[in-house]
Amino acid sequence: MNGRITPKSELDNRIGALQSLMAAEGLDAAFLVQNADLFYFTGTIQSGCLCVPAGGEPVYMVRRELQRAHAESALTEIVPFSSMREAPSILAEYGIRELARVGMEMDVLPVALFERYRKAFPDVMFSDVTPLVRRVRMKKSPYELEILRDAARQVDIVYRRARDVIRVGMTDLDLAAELEYVARREGHLGHIRMRAFNGEMIFGHTFSGADGAVPAYTDTPLGGVGLNSSFGQGCSTKAIAHGEPIIVDFAGSRDGYLVDQTRVFCVGGLAEDLYAGYR
Repeated sequence: MNGRITPKSELDNRIGALQSLMAAEGLDAAFLVQNADLFYFTGTIQSGCLCVPAGGEPVYMVRRELQRAHAESALTEIVPFSSMREAPSILAEYGIRELARVGMEMDVLPVALFERYRKAFPDVMFSDVTPLVRRVRMKKSPYELEILRDAARQVDIVYRRARDVIRVGMTDLDLAAELEYVARREGHLGHIRMRAFNGEMIFGHTFSGADGAVPAYTDTPLGGVGLNSSFGQGCSTKAIAHGEPIIVDFAGSRDGYLVDQTRVFCVGGLAEDLYAGYR
């Protein structure tokens, strides 16, 4: 497997920080199922549920793929899990029982999935644990900062390539393809994860001229026309012209971490009114 494996010391620190916040809020446990949170607290993303009790070892119940979970995660308790009906008995085997208040990621949790948990744990009062998760995740360790530096170096290479290849007549799509190829060669994971319903994003946005002012459905400052209304954002097949702004909004993606930067290029210099607008 390529890339880093999150050290157990990192996972222990993160889980310990979450448990401290949970105890202060009176939560007996947290059930985490969202991919980014699973990766942050387990070091892998496998279908299932991570149960973090207010004290003691977490239990990662994995529906699929158990073998990869063992290979990629440094957690101690990783167990098979095929049905929600099994969850209470599995947790009881590890001393996690008589749960009264449990936190879940209410900002991203599908209603149908939540209902299955509520049916499996009828006596539990569920609440939103997302604010606590965010408080833990916002503090970056030296280990995380080094990954972010790698992601930033990836973006730097992309922008250096953009400066070399941009030319009049090439399309925004051509430019995006050049830069995405470079990013992949530098370890880009190929997508941008957003914590939002319908939050879809690829490498970033690349567009020139008036296309840079086209809004889109995304909760982002920039939109773009896109190649089709089925994904109405990002680059189009518009040709780059002399003297117009070329916006490259690109996110480096390395080992689960993102660094987002935006730069403006131009062939031949911008018109004075655009400079004035910038100033």
